[in-house]
Amino acid sequence: MPQTCITCRHPNVLHINSALIAGRSLRDIGGQWKISKTALARHKEHLPAELAKAKQAEEVGNADTLLNDVRGGEGRADRLYVAAEKILLDAIDDKDRRLGLTAIKTAVGVMSEARQLLELRGGLTGELGKPQGGATIRAVVMMPTPVDPEAGRPAEAGRVAVELDLKR
Repeated sequence: MPQTCITCRHPNVLHINSALIAGRSLRDIGGQWKISKTALARHKEHLPAELAKAKQAEEVGNADTLLNDVRGGEGRADRLYVAAEKILLDAIDDKDRRLGLTAIKTAVGVMSEARQLLELRGGLTGELGKPQGGATIRAVVMMPTPVDPEAGRPAEAGRVAVELDLKR
């Protein structure tokens, strides 16, 4: 008749199994529960599949939590971008170049953060494969300028170029 595993008969087998799955050293576990490293190594070979599945389910749960946090960040980035865009339009109407440039800088920063969040979400969900090249987005914003009093005509419109390089 085969001998039953010493660790399987131990009164704290659930704690021992959890420690093994968590990756603690056999020496630490053996010292805590007074079991030999050899017995733990033999036991490790037939750990209950349910505990391994529970650990995997916990990791999936953690990834889901992170994914929800990323999606929340994407929503905040969208709202910030819309707000920066509104400020830019108001600055153009008010002919306030300084405020307009600040709004553009803010929008570019938000776009960069949103890109990072999208990359993180793509990595978590598997939606994003390895990058195949890259892209450059270039936006030119025309800032209205007042009429040039000496020439009697509108002065040349100010141009602000913003480039966002998405190449890796």
